Amino acid sequence: MKRELAPRTAELIASAGEAAEFLKKFAHPSRLMIVCALVDGERSVRDRLASQPSFSCSGKGA
Repeated sequence: MKRELAPRTAELIASAGEAAEFLKKFAHPSRLMIVCALVDGERSVRDRLASQPSFSCSGKGA
């Protein structure tokens, strides 16, 4: 006897491929550094470059 998936589970399975493709875009180390810097909030490129050595994914920033 085959069980049907819960509606929410079926939705997650249907969108998993799309989510995986989206996340692949962040697989490069430089892109990950940008994402980590954005966790701290919006700042200008000049400010980001000035604080580049202090990038972290902790969300605590420079």
